[in-house]
Amino acid sequence: MNPTDWLTLALVGITGWYAWLTRRMLIANEAMLDAVRKQQHATMRPYVQISTSVRTGTNLIYLEILNVGKTAANDLTLALDTDIYPLEQVGEHSNLRNTSAFSRTIRSFPPDSKLRFLLGTGPSILTGKQGACPREFNVSATYLAGHERVVEVSPIDLNPYLHTEVPQDPVVEELRKLREKLTGLERIR
Repeated sequence: MNPTDWLTLALVGITGWYAWLTRRMLIANEAMLDAVRKQQHATMRPYVQISTSVRTGTNLIYLEILNVGKTAANDLTLALDTDIYPLEQVGEHSNLRNTSAFSRTIRSFPPDSKLRFLLGTGPSILTGKQGACPREFNVSATYLAGHERVVEVSPIDLNPYLHTEVPQDPVVEELRKLREKLTGLERIR
């Protein structure tokens, strides 16, 4: 082998090594790009959150459905796994499962949209007759996030509200006291 052959062989080896290194860089970049796409999708997609809340100053318990994501949840279907009769009003017309939100598809549920359903008072649910509003039930939400169909099942447990206090707002309490004093002054005048 002459020196030119050795140089050609060395150049072929170096070129092969560069090709191998370039391929590894391409694979790493594709993986990084895929991760960025997934992260962007996760950041921008809708998230339907299902929870309960107590109205401040009362013992009213609500079921709340909220889109906390950045885009609309399309073709949202909500379902309950049991009958729920708010305020113990038993009858098909008052069954929460029969309301529009639970019996029809919601075409678009934009970001920050909220649905709020009265379940009843704490004492009626937690110490009342069982069956009108169960203490435990599941709410499922099925919707489109882009082209992906998302199914989320949220277990709702009202038992933690047992033996808790009614939430109070200190500002509202002070305004109530002020109103009482003004009423007293009005009577004196």
